[in-house]
Amino acid sequence: MESGAARWRRILAISMAVLVFGSIWGLIEVTLGGFLHAIHLPQKGAIMGGLAISLMALFTTVTGRPSLVPLLGFIAASFKPLDAFILGVPPWSPYITNPAAAIVLEALAFGAVVVVLKKVIDRNLLAKAGAGIMAGYLGYILYAVFASLLGRGIWPTLTFSEKLQFIWTNATAIAIAGAFALLVGYYLGRASMPRLHAFQQFHPQLFYSTSFALVIVCLTVPSIYNPGG
Repeated sequence: MESGAARWRRILAISMAVLVFGSIWGLIEVTLGGFLHAIHLPQKGAIMGGLAISLMALFTTVTGRPSLVPLLGFIAASFKPLDAFILGVPPWSPYITNPAAAIVLEALAFGAVVVVLKKVIDRNLLAKAGAGIMAGYLGYILYAVFASLLGRGIWPTLTFSEKLQFIWTNATAIAIAGAFALLVGYYLGRASMPRLHAFQQFHPQLFYSTSFALVIVCLTVPSIYNPGG
C-alpha cells in the first residue's frame, strides 16, 4: 500500500510534469508559431498540430495520465497573450484568441481519444497511428464548431457532405502529421521514461530545481523573442 509521503511525491512529480510540458508547449506556440505566422507558411497547422500531438504523446507515455492532457492545453494557451507583444496586436485579437482556443480543443481531443483507446494503443502500432489521425481530425472539428458558435466560422451553413469535404480539405494534413507525431512521442517517451523516473527518484532536489528552471526559461524567452530576427 502506498504511504502518504509516497503519494504526495507522486502527485508533486505529476504536477511538475504538467507544468513543464504545458510550458514547453506554450513556448513552442509563442516562438515557432509566431514565426510561422509571420512568414505566412501554408502548412503551419500541420506543423504545430504535429508538434503538439508529439508532446502530448510524450507526456502521456512518461506519466501514464492521459486524462491530465487538457491541463497542458490550458497552460500552453495561457502563453498565447504573449504573442500580443511579438505580433504587435491587442491581446483580444483573433490572432491571439483563435490559436489559444485551438490549443485547448486540441488537448481535449487528444485526451479523449487516448483515454478511450489507451489499452489498444499500448499494444498495436496501427492503433497508435490511428489515434494520431483521430486526434488531428477531432481537434479540427471541435475548433470549427467552436469558431462557428462565436460567429467566426461557416460550419452551421454547410451541408453534411460539405462538412466532410471541409474537414478532408483542411484537416487531413494535420491528421497525417498527427499519426507520425504520436508514434514519435510515444516511442521517445518509452525510451526516456526509465531515466526520467530514476532521475526523479534518486536526485529529487536536482530534478525539481531543473524542472522549475525550465518553466522560468519558457516564461522568459517570449519576452525577448522577435520572429522578425
